[in-house]
Amino acid sequence: MVVGTGYMFIDEAGDYDFRPGGGRSKYLIWGSVIITGDPYILYTPFSKLKHRLNSTGVDLDRFHASEDRQWVRDKVFEILSDKNIPFENDFVVVKKCKANSTIRDPVVLYPKMAYYLLRYIFNRHHEIEKIVIFTDTLPVRKKRRAIEKSLKGNIKKLLPNKEFHIYHHSSRSNFGLQAIDYCAWAVYREWESDDLRSYKLIQAKIKSEFDIFRSGEKRYY
Repeated sequence: MVVGTGYMFIDEAGDYDFRPGGGRSKYLIWGSVIITGDPYILYTPFSKLKHRLNSTGVDLDRFHASEDRQWVRDKVFEILSDKNIPFENDFVVVKKCKANSTIRDPVVLYPKMAYYLLRYIFNRHHEIEKIVIFTDTLPVRKKRRAIEKSLKGNIKKLLPNKEFHIYHHSSRSNFGLQAIDYCAWAVYREWESDDLRSYKLIQAKIKSEFDIFRSGEKRYY
């Protein structure tokens, strides 16, 4: 079956601080939501929930998993776990202490991990004729152009004969990015603190979840 356009939303969870004893996270996780079809199947319930909450006096301009109150999270995960809202999740997991210093710079690490993430997805979805990719605002402002250039080069390698567009939007403007923020947060909580509460709600949507350094034994701190 040929699918005209696939819509992909990419975000990461964790921080880029690799100092021994520094940073807030042990893991960095890249994740995606992909919809092969009408993206409004996801946008519409997010929009309805946002405006329903606003109408009851809840001042909420976007959904953000780490900041939202638990009862708000519960309502968002009701949407994300709905079997009638078809999307797929893929994740690449980086255990930070196993990352060699040569790849820790976001200019190197971000495109490299995004490449692995996209490879899993594109290997599964040969039928897509065109892909529209949204990322949240890229990390490290001074290096964004270098990251974007490398990222586009990697996508061209994966999709040599297919049309693609990539946009870097604030998640405030995009319900798909808010959805992957929630999904990546759930997977991050699973790896970082063995908290499976939210992970179990989206587990059926996860197509791949790969620890990129799982076979490596060497730790750098």
